[in-house]
Amino acid sequence: MGAKRTKYYIDDDDLVYQLILSQGKGFPTLKLARMMILIADNFMRRLPYYNPMLEYEKDCYQGGLERMLTNYVGFNPTKYTKGLPYMTEIMKRGATLTFNQLTYKRVGSRLDMVSIEKYII
Repeated sequence: MGAKRTKYYIDDDDLVYQLILSQGKGFPTLKLARMMILIADNFMRRLPYYNPMLEYEKDCYQGGLERMLTNYVGFNPTKYTKGLPYMTEIMKRGATLTFNQLTYKRVGSRLDMVSIEKYII
């Protein structure tokens, strides 16, 4: 019959286990990376970042995934009992930060606009 399917697309207990295991190893396991990609895919389906000319959607996806891959070590199993809301929040903040940097809405971002007017003689 195949593998038993769960009600949700990611088993939260398995996600917490993979987070703890990855923290112990010092790098994300392959299963955790696949779960993060699945979280990012399902998260980006619901956001209106799509612009066919500037490809904001792909940049925001990449920024959120990068944040998840670097910030998974901050998961505290004594403080958080569920891993899915924690990882979704990291994805949300990473995608929003990237979108704000691309559209220059965030003051003090690392991306600075270059003014052509000051170089005109």
